[in-house]
Amino acid sequence: MTYKPEFKGPVEGYSVNFITKNLWRVEAGFQIDDLKQEAYVVFLRCVRLYPHLETPQHFMALFKTAWTNHFNDLARIDGKLRQCVSTTLADGSVLELAGVDFNDGELAVKLRQAPPEVVAVLNLFLSAPTEILELLLGSFRSGTIGNRNHRDGGSSQINKALGFPEGYNSIEEVRRYLS
Repeated sequence: MTYKPEFKGPVEGYSVNFITKNLWRVEAGFQIDDLKQEAYVVFLRCVRLYPHLETPQHFMALFKTAWTNHFNDLARIDGKLRQCVSTTLADGSVLELAGVDFNDGELAVKLRQAPPEVVAVLNLFLSAPTEILELLLGSFRSGTIGNRNHRDGGSSQINKALGFPEGYNSIEEVRRYLS
């Protein structure tokens, strides 16, 4: 006797549990409903390719393998979506962030609407020569440049580089705007 598989029941339950457990691998590009549809498509493909199976266990083993392989393919696609986020800032410059693993829509909107001071600080960090960045980052780490203590976390050096007023806390403004 030939087994006639049905999606409702153990196959659907397994799919939902698998999606719940592994959603983190694909959440940048896929939603739960999309993944349930993907599972159903894999189910239909298994039914079409293996029409003469005798036991539900055999079908379930085939489905699990096919679904896991398909999900791994989806995770690779999702990883490519997260490789690099690129957006154009208000001043026309392009900001690229590598390794971003979240939905970049909100960040892209915030960066496009950023005040000129925030854009200038971000551009400084993204386009400054290595020597200048090392000097600025050194002031963040130690709180000092030379023998003087800097309570502003390096903002005075950034202000000098960008022509901002002396008392302006540029780092805090960027932090406040982006949080």
